[in-house]
Amino acid sequence: MFISDLRHWLNRVDPYAIQRVVLQKSLFAATVLTFIYWFFKPESFLMFVAPLIVVSWYEMPFLSSKKEKNRNLLFIFAMVIITGISFYLIYPFRLLFLVYAIIFFIALFYIIWAKFPKIKNATMLIISTGALTLSISPMASLQISIGFLSSALLSMLGLFICLNFFPNKALEVWRRALQYYIQCIEADIAATIANVPLPSFNEEVSHVDIIRSFQPLLPKKYLSLALRIFSNIRNLQFALNNIYYQELNPIFWSSIKQHLHYFRLHMDKQNPIDLSEIIINPSTRLQYLVQDYLLSAMRHWNTLCKR
Repeated sequence: MFISDLRHWLNRVDPYAIQRVVLQKSLFAATVLTFIYWFFKPESFLMFVAPLIVVSWYEMPFLSSKKEKNRNLLFIFAMVIITGISFYLIYPFRLLFLVYAIIFFIALFYIIWAKFPKIKNATMLIISTGALTLSISPMASLQISIGFLSSALLSMLGLFICLNFFPNKALEVWRRALQYYIQCIEADIAATIANVPLPSFNEEVSHVDIIRSFQPLLPKKYLSLALRIFSNIRNLQFALNNIYYQELNPIFWSSIKQHLHYFRLHMDKQNPIDLSEIIINPSTRLQYLVQDYLLSAMRHWNTLCKR
């Protein structure tokens, strides 16, 4: 009972399981970094943990490919190191530091705006993370700054390896988002048959946004199949929009709704579908098209389950 209630609560607060995936990845990275710290004993604990403050940008959904995530993360890491060491070395010269800090902020803001526009809000986070070194004394010590560099590089290398070697969970998020999207289509069909206003369109848009954000992150062996499944389900919804241009067939659309529910249950259990159980009786060109979209999506799902 407790497990069931916990599962329902998690699905309510984290419907796509994004935060659960991030939690798993965070625990994995934290464990690895703990062992790295015990084994190598870096000179500066502060600079060793500083990359943990900015690593959250790796999980931002607007970074839509692994290459883009790695590129932006490496840039952020490099800027944190440059900020931390340069601020530490120049801080004793207060007037020079003030001028340098202003110029550095403007230059960093321009580079991010021009080359990394998706992380333009990271400018202040980079500056504040790098400025942590201002609390360390003695100031302007070349030996200590080398310790900063080695500690930060050790932590960043460990994080980078963890993030890239952690199992790819994008399919889990994509699958959940598609299930919610199919559920919205079921609700649209029910509302159309009952001749009542359609549910809120905003919910469907949010599900589609998650699907499109995580599709490029899927492993290559799943990507083409996932694209075809989503494309067919999307086309089925577009076909539903044309229902008002012909006579409504409640029996046909009720069967489509039932089969979509059946499809969604199999997606939840990650099981293939027995297509022999899918019985549809189309009578118009549009209905035959809807049948083709649904069966095509199911066939691609069965292929995906085998991989």
